[in-house]
Parts: sequence; C-alpha cells; structure tokens
Amino acid sequence: MGELAPANTTAAFDLVVTDLNGNSIEQIQAGQQFQLRGFVQDVRANGANRGLFTAYMDVLYNSALVSPVLSNTNNPNLGFQVSFGPQYGQVREGDVRIPGIINEIGAQSSADTPLGSGQFLLFVVTMTANNTGTVVFQTNPADITPFHDTLTWIPAEPVTPDKIRFGTDQLRIVAASGGGASGEFHNANRPLDVNNDGNVSAIDALLVINTLNGIQLNGSGEGESTSRFFPDTSGDGRVSALDALLVINQLNSRSQGGSGEGEGSGSLSAPLVSGSASGQNPTHSVSQLNVQTQQVASTSRSLGMPGTTSQSYAAQVDLGIQEDDDEMNSIDELLETLAVDVNKQLGSGLAG
Repeated sequence: MGELAPANTTAAFDLVVTDLNGNSIEQIQAGQQFQLRGFVQDVRANGANRGLFTAYMDVLYNSALVSPVLSNTNNPNLGFQVSFGPQYGQVREGDVRIPGIINEIGAQSSADTPLGSGQFLLFVVTMTANNTGTVVFQTNPADITPFHDTLTWIPAEPVTPDKIRFGTDQLRIVAASGGGASGEFHNANRPLDVNNDGNVSAIDALLVINTLNGIQLNGSGEGESTSRFFPDTSGDGRVSALDALLVINQLNSRSQGGSGEGEGSGSLSAPLVSGSASGQNPTHSVSQLNVQTQQVASTSRSLGMPGTTSQSYAAQVDLGIQEDDDEMNSIDELLETLAVDVNKQLGSGLAG
C-alpha cells in the first residue's frame, strides 16, 4: 500500500488486510474473520481539483483459502458484508457470486466538490480465513464500461487501466491453536512443548516422531479428558521431521550452553534432566529418565498408541514408511538420524 506511482499514473488502488478493528495484520488463524480494505487516490502531481469522482475495480483472491462473509441484511444489500467509505456513498456496487473475485466493487463520491489528493477509503469487505496458506489479494480493472469507469473530478473523464496503479496485499493463514477443532496441533504459547506439560524434553521429540508414523493424536473412545498433543512445533500447518528437529536443536543448545542460552529459551521452563546440571546423582537421573519414558509409554497406551521407550523408539521410527517411495525413504533416513540424536539426549542424563 502507498507505493510511489509512475509519473504518467493518474490513480492508485491499494488494499490493506486488517483485523475487525481496522488494525493492519499479516497473519491470522484459520477460522477467524478479517477485513479487506480498499483505498483510492488521485496521484497526479499537479492540479487544484484533484480527486476521483468514481472508482470501481475487481479484487482477485484464492477462494480455496478465504471467502467473503455472506449477508442479506447488509446496507446496501449486495449479498455480502461490505461497507463503503464516508466519501463514497453513491452508486455503491459489487458482487461475490463468482468465488475468487469481488466483482466490480466501488462507488461514486457523495461530496459536492473534489476530494483532493489524499488517500480515501472506498470499501471494507469482511472475510473468513478457511484454510492455511498465504492468500494474495490483487486489484484489477473493472470490466463494465462506461458504468463502472473510474473518473477524475475535473476534468470529468475516465481513467484508463494503463494509468492506474493496481495494488496488492497478502495474508498468511496458520493453523488454529488451542482446544477443540481438528488440525489445531500448534502450541502457540510454547511451540516446542508438544505434550503441553510445561517442559521441553526428549519426550516431545518422541511424540512428534510417533505422529509422523501415522499414530493417532487423539484416542478413540477415551472421552473429553484425553490429553492433547501439539506436534506442529514450526507452526507451518503440518507435521514433518522438521518439527522433531526443532525440539532436538533446542535440547542440544541446552546441553552445550545451558538452558538460559539461545533465543526463545525464556519460554522454556525446564532443561533436559542431567546429573551434572541439576546437582543430582546419576542414579537419580536414571530414575527420572525412566519415569519420563514410562510416562510416554503410558500416554501412548491411553491414546491407542504403541508404547515408546528410549530403547524401542528408534525401531518405531521405521513403522509405516514405504520403502518404494523415494521421498519417504529420505524421511526415513532423517528420522533414523533424529532417533540417534534423541537417544543421545536421553543418554546425557547419565553423563553427569
């Protein structure tokens, strides 16, 4: 928004994605509503009577990611939730009958004199983010001429598309986090705390790898109280080997430099158990590690998952991997590497 226009440009159409309060945003969670705001401006360098008398455009977007909020009670009743700027209160038009396009949206100035060279709000469309991804909103010329021509005030003449700078904006949609809805597998408060127990440990890496092997995150028939896991540590809307690697990197940084080092370490509340770091003797460390792995196994059983211990989990990494698929083979190799790294982390509790 607000880019410099070429010298021969007469008008500029800009878009800004905002929250419902009008604050500019770059990211939103799937399922939430947001607003798309269109602005217009007469960008001619000279003239005392600058301003756009009318402004109409198409707005293109990916209908697989977002959709306008439909409404039959809107004023004007165009079939979707839209409002127009205070300077543009006449001949308000637009429709969303075709997915992927806000068609011929715009209005005519309701003022008695030219608006001037400032940037003015033309429309606000309320939309819903439906799926994860990055959606780009692109302004395009309106097609219905002469009724939807963009006109300057003085002289009252149409602005051809080659003299309009058509702006864009984009929005990143991420998976929702928190309780309840399907796909909400990212812990927004502590991204690396997969089991949401307040700590980041090797258990979290094990749970990510179990998820990669196709093991169910939620047990069937276990009831509402079943624990929920958040294996999408990267927050990219999917679970991959990267999510396990992020946990392991954090554990490695602790073992090398202490829990206080590294960006984001302040959000992690407990280091991996280590006899030397904690002042505990090795026997106590072994006991704690055994408790941790038993908890993983117990949790796995309660969710219908195979039990996982530090001795057996490396073998589990190979479950469900299709050997005839090159991509899955590469994932299998990476997971085997992760298995070694996690086992080293588990073993670090004995080194103190």
